[in-house]
Amino acid sequence: LISAGLSLTEAIELLRDGKGTATLKAVFTPLQTDLMAGHAYSICIARQVQHFSDLYVGVIAAAEEGGQLASGLQHLAHQLQSDARRKAQIQSALRYPALIAGVAALVVTLIMTLVIPSFEAQFAQRGTPLPWLTQQLIWCAQSLRTWGGPGSLGLLLLAFIVKRQLKRPAFRLFCESQLFRIPGYGHWLKTVYSAALAKTLHSLLQTGLPLSKALTHLAQAQQTLSFQRVVHTVHQSVNRGVPLSGALGASPLVSPLLPQLCRVGEATGALDTLLQSAATSLDSAANEALEKWTAALEPLSILILGLIIGTMVLAMYWPVFQIGRTI
Repeated sequence: LISAGLSLTEAIELLRDGKGTATLKAVFTPLQTDLMAGHAYSICIARQVQHFSDLYVGVIAAAEEGGQLASGLQHLAHQLQSDARRKAQIQSALRYPALIAGVAALVVTLIMTLVIPSFEAQFAQRGTPLPWLTQQLIWCAQSLRTWGGPGSLGLLLLAFIVKRQLKRPAFRLFCESQLFRIPGYGHWLKTVYSAALAKTLHSLLQTGLPLSKALTHLAQAQQTLSFQRVVHTVHQSVNRGVPLSGALGASPLVSPLLPQLCRVGEATGALDTLLQSAATSLDSAANEALEKWTAALEPLSILILGLIIGTMVLAMYWPVFQIGRTI
């Protein structure tokens, strides 16, 4: 709408009066009120933290400062759409394994609470020594009957505490650092966030902002506290005269491809173009890795379920086979 020539106030009014949910209209109304009061768009959306992320506020603030609001909104739309597609892809891939895990948990619970006690009573009457695997299965069944309820409540309490603690920056940074250390998954996270960093910095530089000012807004637009700290460190290094490529390369969280292409961009004077190339390459690498993992989730979940059920059946009937051989 802005690219078509409408003012920001007119565009917001048109969106508010159009077809949409009550939640969207409830968002647009205070936005229009604040805009009519003379506030900048970035300030208006920053007041609604429950609806607009730091990425949204940071990009809009930079676009306003550079006088390229339409371009900033276009970049933001692409970034949010990319994140939504990746999230939907992950949710779709996890739906079937989650169903398998739920069925497995139900089957295991029923076997542990209903079937194993009868087997345990029969084995106790005979007084025959049980195989190690069967003993472990009986111990697990007894533990589940004894501690299943308190353990479930404890897990729910732990999840609640963790959710509350994630609001603390120090704890959130600790959790993010642990995620980045997970083999495979940590590398994928670094690739995704490095691509987002390159894409956002490219958009900020295209608005005409100098590099130092763009890095200021870039820190606010990061989706993780870890990468916010990375950008702050890079900003300080650039202000001391360190090239952007060297400052990015000093961080272990940044994918190596990004500082390499930045070095080429600095040498050729086409930094924004090379940043876009880095974002495209990193996005492609992240999507390819995600597709491979999602393709392997379904057979892997079936294999794990088969191993669990097969092990339990073997543990239950192994003593029966021994008794049959004895007879």
